[in-house]
Amino acid sequence: MADVAAQNGPTADRVESFRKELEFIKRVFSSAKTVEEYVAAAKAATLITTRCSRLLDGGRKREFAVTIRNLPTAREWGWGRLRAYLSELGITARHVDKAAGSDMAVVMLPDGEAQAAALSKLSGHVVEGQELSVAEGRPEGEEEAPRGSRGRQGGVKREAQGGAEGQRPGKAQRFNAVLPGSVCDAVCPWWQRPYRDQLTDKRDRVEEALASVTHQVGKQCGPDTAPAWLEAARLLRGVKGGSPCAPLLGILRSPVLEGYRNKAEMTVGLDQDEKAEVGYLLGNHVDGITAVADPSPARNASRLAVQYAHMMRDFIRHHSSLPAWDKRGTSNTGFWRLMVVREGRNHTFIPAPSRTDGPPEAAQPRLLQPPGGLTFQSLDAHQYLVTFKGQRACPEAEGLGGVDVAAVGEAEPQAAPPDEVVIMVQVNDTYTDAATMRRECAALHKHLRECAAAQGLPLTSLLLQLHSGCSNAAPASAPILLLPDSPEGPSKPALPGPTYMHDALCELSFRISPTAFFQVNSAAAAVLYKLAGDWVAPRSGARTLLLDICCGTGTIGITLAKRVTKVVGVDIVEESIEDAKVNSQRNGITNCQWVAGKAEAVLPDLLSQHAVSKEYDEVVAVVDPPRAGLHKDVVRALLACAPLKRIVYVSCNPESMAANLVAMCGAPGKGDRRSGGHPAQPFVPVKALAVDLFPHTKHVESVVLLERS
Repeated sequence: MADVAAQNGPTADRVESFRKELEFIKRVFSSAKTVEEYVAAAKAATLITTRCSRLLDGGRKREFAVTIRNLPTAREWGWGRLRAYLSELGITARHVDKAAGSDMAVVMLPDGEAQAAALSKLSGHVVEGQELSVAEGRPEGEEEAPRGSRGRQGGVKREAQGGAEGQRPGKAQRFNAVLPGSVCDAVCPWWQRPYRDQLTDKRDRVEEALASVTHQVGKQCGPDTAPAWLEAARLLRGVKGGSPCAPLLGILRSPVLEGYRNKAEMTVGLDQDEKAEVGYLLGNHVDGITAVADPSPARNASRLAVQYAHMMRDFIRHHSSLPAWDKRGTSNTGFWRLMVVREGRNHTFIPAPSRTDGPPEAAQPRLLQPPGGLTFQSLDAHQYLVTFKGQRACPEAEGLGGVDVAAVGEAEPQAAPPDEVVIMVQVNDTYTDAATMRRECAALHKHLRECAAAQGLPLTSLLLQLHSGCSNAAPASAPILLLPDSPEGPSKPALPGPTYMHDALCELSFRISPTAFFQVNSAAAAVLYKLAGDWVAPRSGARTLLLDICCGTGTIGITLAKRVTKVVGVDIVEESIEDAKVNSQRNGITNCQWVAGKAEAVLPDLLSQHAVSKEYDEVVAVVDPPRAGLHKDVVRALLACAPLKRIVYVSCNPESMAANLVAMCGAPGKGDRRSGGHPAQPFVPVKALAVDLFPHTKHVESVVLLERS
């Protein structure tokens, strides 16, 4: 190789570049400590030598590649999802290379004509609120490589350009991924966008998902098997040319934009200067980013949570003898790992929306909560409705009220401090001995109590979670104790009462376990639940059985219990079901039954037990599944339940929701595949609304009403 490099011409320059890359891999070999690191370095070395050999052999045949950037980074957006999306646009790819979590993909086309067509169709195209960036060929500096080996040279975290020669990987500057300019770019990436623009993009994302339902059902059905709603849906025209399966009425805005999260999970780690920090990661660990940043700039983090993060950071830096958790390389060592701050209030903080048009008083936000006389039943969800003109206009939304997106205001009153605060600190209990751990935890307990008292901040309970795994996501079995307040004696076990937090939602009080799910934006959740209730029980006086699928701590079912005859809730988390039972009792609700188990396992028996009873006029369901959507067996059980006539589908992931709707609203077709062998009448998508529970991020909730006669 040295002889070749001595020659003149561009080939010599390229070989010299390859030589330097191999020198880097050699340094990685010398510093590797685990089998995984050796394997990753070997793969990278193989890739580089293959590229060099091809260059010396005279290159390779021409390929027709397109590089796409700014793609969604959600886990479900892997190469398969992208290939399906390209197919919907009429682009037939020979090969798609995209890793889940990456915003870039390389697409191989059959020929030059297909490449030119793909560039034309994708240029300026918007996906989930982000405009795609497309370019001909592969990314600069990347040669053709075996599938799965592209991107980060087999997983090796390379030194940044300009790094010291021979420096061992391990500093924060070593990462391939570009560190964001602000922690906001990682935590709330839309923080600089006007709220009206955020709402527009979120509405479009939901419409795109609804249009994919129409497209997929149309592909599956022949002229004789197409459901009746399909023809009407094809007459609807969305912004991007698709036909949504149901009218999208608009989007419900969040009543609160600043510091709206009542739960903050903050990582304890090292910042870019390798000092202990309590805050948010600046990127994904899979991209090699482990630096933690101060949470202060994050618009969605509450000021109180930030104050407690600073207290713990100061304790670790100046008073603790134990280090923060270090994720760099393969070290995964240290003691302090995570801080979770949860806030509870006696009344839901829910301001009326401000607007930029009309009289000056319209722009002044006001509270809609006791002691202002507001009741949950009198709350009008459509007060927070944002509508659109032009292509995005929905005739069905006329008469519902709301405000045009151009007049959306961002002013809001200052929220009062919470009434309760529960803090859980996660530590690696294998790092030190029990006596040292008790001494350090007792010192932290004293420090937080004294700082909170000095600043006049509420602090109800301090908890300690023990976890030694690589990820901060501890299993449900991880022990949770009261944070010791004394270095003497064993840690006390968690006791009922002080370990729980209480929060108000929809004029009800909910007990929340330390790790139980609860909506992080209480104000927006109240608006969402009011809408769900209006769609679940549109007429009064009916004897209604409500099935609350994926019920969590029972918030939806308990909130709607007074509007129906009976609620039957199901959730896989036993701790959440116990909370649901307690919450029913706390609020004097006696018409609820809560069942712990997988919905796909317990739902058939519950339906056969309750849904066929003649004591109910109607059976309705509200489903609020996790991001992956409903399990296929749950879909089959719902389809097979003939008395079930109405479903309100609440989703935090429009794409998985679309997949479920295709199964629930498509033609009966092969009944044995859809409902366990029994003919099943499909549901009809009636109407839909987007709901913004997470301002300044791309995430959006969707609510769809499904009915069948």
